[in-house]
Amino acid sequence: MAREVEDYVRFVKFTEGKLYINLETGYPKGIMKNLNSFFEENNFKIEVVGSDEKGQDTLTTQKQNLLKTQMEELSKNPVFREILNCFPDSVVANIEDL
Repeated sequence: MAREVEDYVRFVKFTEGKLYINLETGYPKGIMKNLNSFFEENNFKIEVVGSDEKGQDTLTTQKQNLLKTQMEELSKNPVFREILNCFPDSVVANIEDL
């Protein structure tokens, strides 16, 4: 279910025990029911409610945007460009915070 939340759930707001979300096109059937069941089974007094507001980007989209921004910043770094010149067939596979 975690992957479904990352890929399809847009968080809108949380107020008075209600978590308002907007779902990305193509969301899996039953995702709202599964989220409500998860909170109930873990004794959280939270009700998941659908919203027409767009809300934030999905977590997957946020991660993709962050990676794109980091790659753009990295490509401007002269030390990094020199390393790539020394190893022309190399590629950046991942960026991690230390």
